[in-house]
Amino acid sequence: MIEMEALKQAVTAVIRNNQGNCSVCAQQIDSGILAFANMRGVKISWGRDVFMCYAPHEATFKIPYTVIQEYQEFLDHKQIEIVLDGRLLISIREPQ
Repeated sequence: MIEMEALKQAVTAVIRNNQGNCSVCAQQIDSGILAFANMRGVKISWGRDVFMCYAPHEATFKIPYTVIQEYQEFLDHKQIEIVLDGRLLISIREPQ
């Protein structure tokens, strides 16, 4: 089980260091299926069972806590990768 408070701090740092403008990508590692959005003013909602990255009226990525296996922060705190069950990778990073 991952430490939720550490994950919250890491995700918040990435968004803050990118001034709220991030690229969010969900990729199925085996099939290559990809969902991608450049999000201006991205916000995070820490719900009881899921957290959401969203830009109002544009895009929403819902990530259930129970499927998070691990995450990796990068030294510049401008990118984080979150690995979920089913070999799904979510990345939040500076805009492309």
